[in-house]
Amino acid sequence: MNLRSHYKSRVMDMTKITFDDYLEDIREVLAEFNEPPVLIAFSMGGILSQNIAETVALSGLIVIDASLSKVVHELIPYLKAIILHPGSSFLTCP
Repeated sequence: MNLRSHYKSRVMDMTKITFDDYLEDIREVLAEFNEPPVLIAFSMGGILSQNIAETVALSGLIVIDASLSKVVHELIPYLKAIILHPGSSFLTCP
């Protein structure tokens, strides 16, 4: 999915779009699934998706190039986080 006013999505005045509007977009798409999906998100979508994970059942959450949410980490610690280090060609699990 694309958030409103991103790529080929609904074009709106971006000065009037709120964080909650974006959360509504994600919830609308998630409502179409019969089972909890794996949510994959990039950048701001990763931050939004972590917020969604606080209240919506997901089978998994993959965030790419996003800040980690302290609230989500305290509820569900990222014990198996995979981190790709810039400039390296290998993954590590802390």
